[in-house]
Amino acid sequence: MPTRFVSAAVDFVATRTLRRLQERSWSEGVGGSSAGPSRPRTINWRARSIVRLVLLGALFMVVTTACLNGGADNSRAEYDHTSGPLSASSGLGGNSIQAPRVSPWFATFGGFVLCSRDESTEIVLKDVRTKSTLNPISTTPMLRFLSEGRIRRASPSDAERYLPFYTATGSPPTFRGRGRDWFPGDYSADISGTAIVETCESTGSTVTELSQGRPGGGALQELVLVLKVAERGARVRDLYIDYLADGSPATLHLTWAMVACGQQIQNRQLC
Repeated sequence: MPTRFVSAAVDFVATRTLRRLQERSWSEGVGGSSAGPSRPRTINWRARSIVRLVLLGALFMVVTTACLNGGADNSRAEYDHTSGPLSASSGLGGNSIQAPRVSPWFATFGGFVLCSRDESTEIVLKDVRTKSTLNPISTTPMLRFLSEGRIRRASPSDAERYLPFYTATGSPPTFRGRGRDWFPGDYSADISGTAIVETCESTGSTVTELSQGRPGGGALQELVLVLKVAERGARVRDLYIDYLADGSPATLHLTWAMVACGQQIQNRQLC
């Protein structure tokens, strides 16, 4: 909308509003007497400016609210862990990591094996978001990729290291007390645009075989979250994975608590 038109419209409304107020005041002042004051013909320009500012403020709030509501993607479908094209092989619950004697430190949470419930649906990741009740210093979502060939080349004695891991102190590829590449894989924070092609049936079979010491099956794509934690600790409550399903926006919402222990974590069962 042109600025000149908006300004003219506000001036018109301000003038009409002020004139109506003056006419009401004049009518009440007359009180039915023919000897009352004469009807005002001019506008108090100072009052008009005040009315104009009030109208501009109200218009700004309306436009801002409309923009904010318009910015939210109301067409985005949101699913929980039981439904939707994308699965993270996760249910309800959570886990925690004890704090080392250094600060700040890194806590890595994994176990979210991404897979497609329907192989005919094209799934492309867009973003990963979190909601926290005690904020970490920073949160870095990463993908751990294990190719089919890499898994098949693993020795049976190393099969456990190729399984999805749920917690680890440190950040990829070096984990505290475990050494470099203890959990092998290609780690990347470049998530947007990644296609999820493995079916849940395939990833489930791969994980089962690895847990039995028989490396085989297909590839694995595991989502991990790396938290940088201060002495107070951190608590992430919700995980949101935004993606496109055949071009349509969708979100997988996981209610999974990730607790990095610290001074402000009061739950002693966790810490």
